[in-house]
Amino acid sequence: MLAGTISRPLPLKETPELIAQVEMETGETHFHQGLLAFQTYQYEAAIEYLHHAFTLYREDNDTHNMAITLNALTAVNLALKDYDNAISYGQKALNLAKDLASESLQAKILGNLGIAYLESGRYGLAISHYEQALVIMRFQEDHLGEAQLQGLIGNAYEILGNYNSAILAQLESIKLAELHNASNLIATARLSLGNLYRYQDSLEGYESAIKQYTDAITLASSLNDLNTVAHGLNNRGIAYQHLGRPEEAIADYTESIELAQASQNLSLQAHTLVNLSITQALNNDSEAALQTRRNSVSIARSTNEPRALRVLVC
Repeated sequence: MLAGTISRPLPLKETPELIAQVEMETGETHFHQGLLAFQTYQYEAAIEYLHHAFTLYREDNDTHNMAITLNALTAVNLALKDYDNAISYGQKALNLAKDLASESLQAKILGNLGIAYLESGRYGLAISHYEQALVIMRFQEDHLGEAQLQGLIGNAYEILGNYNSAILAQLESIKLAELHNASNLIATARLSLGNLYRYQDSLEGYESAIKQYTDAITLASSLNDLNTVAHGLNNRGIAYQHLGRPEEAIADYTESIELAQASQNLSLQAHTLVNLSITQALNNDSEAALQTRRNSVSIARSTNEPRALRVLVC
């Protein structure tokens, strides 16, 4: 079955209203418009604004803001899953940040580079960059930065199959995030912890996973973070299915799909529909399972998600 932590929503279409907002030819104006576009998932527009900002900052020899803008371009390309470009921008940003001796900016860039290396399968480089960033965060006593990095390190260990190290990293992330009541980071870490406990493939593991997912869903709901709630419901549905509780699994999958539609996360819709179709088939509802499967294939093809196109078994 398909599970996950946080998937990034697909970009929305550019709007004339957004483009019309840029009237002053200043780096700062273009940069903030780029951030606005990024925050509203309009990634292509974000790239255009940030390129303009970088050009204007370069004309002013503003190296600090050039590095910040390159790091922002790294983040946008991560959202677009263009990891080669993300790495290219990130390395340029890191070189500038080193020239500026800005350790705080270096840590942020190292974190983004770690994500790019992780997503492109270069796990050793990912962990190395995360650990470099972690050293800086600890020196600066940046607990929130540490919490985020511990979560990222946990994700890397999870992919490598080192679940014990991954669990320790996520627990440390929660501990640090709780110092500042950072509910968003706590919810993300609990979502990851749920996956790690579920991988134990035992009654105790599934029950522990459900508790972590439920806590994550509750926290994310309080923040109106529909994307995290949708992921939590999908993953909790998987745990319910393995415990032989199909009614609860179907209820979670159904709500997850509704929220994924609301947040325009087509990838999560496709994955959750696959899981729902499996549960329906195991529950002897073959007609519903076939229709659900058709829906998942249709969405998967539109989003180029080959994992969701495969025929999956429990």
